Amino acid sequence: MPTCDGKFLPLDPFNAIKDGAASGIKFLTGTTATEWRYWYGYFDNFFELFRESPKSFSPVLLKYTAKTPQEIYQSWLKNRPDTLENFEDFVNQVDWRVGQELAAEYQSKFGDVYYYLFSEESPDEKLRSCHAVDLPFTFNVGDHIVPNPNPKLVKAVQSTWAAFAANGNPDNEFIPHWEKYSVNNRQTMELNSKGCVLHKDLNTANLNELRYLYED
Repeated sequence: MPTCDGKFLPLDPFNAIKDGAASGIKFLTGTTATEWRYWYGYFDNFFELFRESPKSFSPVLLKYTAKTPQEIYQSWLKNRPDTLENFEDFVNQVDWRVGQELAAEYQSKFGDVYYYLFSEESPDEKLRSCHAVDLPFTFNVGDHIVPNPNPKLVKAVQSTWAAFAANGNPDNEFIPHWEKYSVNNRQTMELNSKGCVLHKDLNTANLNELRYLYED
């Protein structure tokens, strides 16, 4: 979470976007599907540690004090079982996907926004679609997460990023037509070597369930 000193960083960036500070700027933004799994590279029992001390890992759960992390989690679970897999889904939503989609929603009132979910998985089953899994495809350079990036997805990602940089619109021959994101038309392009697919309301249920953590 950024520190707003009133001079170098005068406003909280999240609230500034909500108020139109980036008016007229086009956004291409999104997340990977399982961002937090990157930290399996540091802790074999990462989500067990996360459950034991959520405020030590989650900036959102640390900042929100009206309910305890356990109360927030139990409310989100509803009738689902309390499993480690569901807890993982919960914290990925809380700290990554919901916040990023809210930023897309806010900015869509002031400029064109294109929103994505990068769901390609690392060959390391533990990492799945972790934080930074998209970088080997962006630069066509293998690393420890994806040693040999799929050429088909490399082409799609590079063409998409280049089209947006050049034209302010990510459309290109390697992906389906990408509709702009808005509060009334929540479009998410899923980027994956099996096929890029545009979804409507892919994560709207989680967004509506957890947005209060950012807005209350």
